[in-house]
Amino acid sequence: MQFYAALLGLSATGSFQVRGPMAARLFEMPAVQGVNYWMADAQAFFQLEFFAFSESCRLPGAHCSRSGYERLFVAVSGIDAAVARLHAAGMTVDLSGTVLRDPDGVALQLVEAETSGAVGRIIGIRLVVEDMEDAVDYFHRALGLPLSVSQPPATIFADAPRCALNAGEHWIELVHRQGVGPVRPLNEPGLMNIALGVRRPSHFKALYQRVLHAGFNSSTPPVGGGLSHVVYLRSRAGLSVELLQLPVWMDAVWGFRTPGRLARLARLLIGGLVGLSVRMARASP
Repeated sequence: MQFYAALLGLSATGSFQVRGPMAARLFEMPAVQGVNYWMADAQAFFQLEFFAFSESCRLPGAHCSRSGYERLFVAVSGIDAAVARLHAAGMTVDLSGTVLRDPDGVALQLVEAETSGAVGRIIGIRLVVEDMEDAVDYFHRALGLPLSVSQPPATIFADAPRCALNAGEHWIELVHRQGVGPVRPLNEPGLMNIALGVRRPSHFKALYQRVLHAGFNSSTPPVGGGLSHVVYLRSRAGLSVELLQLPVWMDAVWGFRTPGRLARLARLLIGGLVGLSVRMARASP
């Protein structure tokens, strides 16, 4: 988290225990125990979420290319200045050309551009896919992300078929690569995922049903009460997207901004309910 605080100017906004049978089903695991940590800045409805699992999974040959999220794109006013901020924070810098790697090996493509401040800003993410038709059906036709009229900056795979989609203030680039391996498990170190957020329950329900009607699926039915909902969606090729519905007044509870006293109390109450459900599940015959 120090790395992203130095590079992007994000601040820690809290954490939450991840455990119990429902969490295990969400993450498609037999059991799960971990903590998720949040970081955010002044951007509305934006955060970085870090999952620290007590038992992570690293597949044999995990260094090989696989389908899924391959790199983040970060706009910086200057690459040298970005590297200097990391050094000043005591971070070891792994930089090759314009590609920076975080402590878990996640690739970040640094793009020099005008920024509103001294720190960097995430502007996009790249997915490597073998089935481009499946990916376009999933992100464009089912999830409703519009195709971008302009392509993100080309780096590697310049000759590969690719397209970009608009996701609010960010973009998603799909790059075709023949022969990539299957997607990684959700608890593999360094794995990236994205969440798409909506505010109203009716919008969440309509979008979720559209994804299902398009032939895609989810690991569980939507989880949550009447106020907020979350579900993990999968394309036919296994590409994961978290779909989140959250009213504005709950942003501080779930780490989208710094919590006050009431938000911290709400987290404690929700955590207590999760712990109770875990104990009840263990006590059930």
